[in-house]
Amino acid sequence: MTTEADNSHVILRFDPRSQRVEGTMDADPAAEMERFQLLLRKFKPFSDKLNAHVVPWTKFGETLLLIGFFENNTHYIIGSGVSVSAGVGLTAYHIFSDYEEKINDKSISVLAHSITNNGLSTWNITNISSCANDLAVISMHRISPMEKGHPVECCFLSSRTPRVDETVMFVGFASSSLEPVPTSDNCLNMNGSVMVGIGKVTDVWSEGRDSVLMPYPCFAVECLTVGGMSGGPVFDNSGNVIGVLSRSFDDSPDGPSTASCAWAAFQGDVANPWLKGLHPDPSTIYDLATLGLIASDRLDAFRIENGQPTSYEPWDGSK
Repeated sequence: MTTEADNSHVILRFDPRSQRVEGTMDADPAAEMERFQLLLRKFKPFSDKLNAHVVPWTKFGETLLLIGFFENNTHYIIGSGVSVSAGVGLTAYHIFSDYEEKINDKSISVLAHSITNNGLSTWNITNISSCANDLAVISMHRISPMEKGHPVECCFLSSRTPRVDETVMFVGFASSSLEPVPTSDNCLNMNGSVMVGIGKVTDVWSEGRDSVLMPYPCFAVECLTVGGMSGGPVFDNSGNVIGVLSRSFDDSPDGPSTASCAWAAFQGDVANPWLKGLHPDPSTIYDLATLGLIASDRLDAFRIENGQPTSYEPWDGSK
């Protein structure tokens, strides 16, 4: 899906006391940049067990994406995501499913936000690419101001399959309401919490759990996650992204929560890139990893044909 947005209404300074965003929108901040740098960030689970635990809004900086829409002077957050390169992120494809018609006819603006100690970072989502499962690669153009020399924060994307009994951490933004929130005084109102869920992997299905709900590579974790966290990253004990939240079952205090395996994203398309000329358009996540634009590991786990991965040999790091 390709998207288009008029973001002249979005303004950009975050006040944590009132939870309002104020400021001014800028043109593409990369237009005058001679160079840029990536800042790799890793986040390890900080407990053995946590269910839907609230953490400070700014804890994950620009790596955690709050994904939402702007339509008819209202704004709503529909899910979460994670930044893996400059203008490239991962999320769950299903968060867009109810809005595909509006996205395709460009009647809504599709945005990704990150809340940092320096304010709000906002991106236009310009392309959404399904990876033939519940993973989606999103291409983004930054539309919020960016100081010269400011690095682009992103996470390490692992091709590893998780192991049963290892501890992992889900991260996402749980909106207080999935209903549209009216804007006021040219401000973007957001209500909700950044949350984490930490637990042990109980099952891994390399070829899918079933043929209906989760017919794709995924794994289950004994912890609770809540609505709005869908699409958020799953971190392992090395602080690497190994999945994104796909489904949660909140009728039990321990979940389970189910994640799509991140390795399946390496075949996903990156189109309409933010920083032109760094890689071909379109490319894949695998292409960006080979160019050093995505930090990753074990690209040799993929069988390559015509320069692209066609199959995957699972590895869990136990050897």
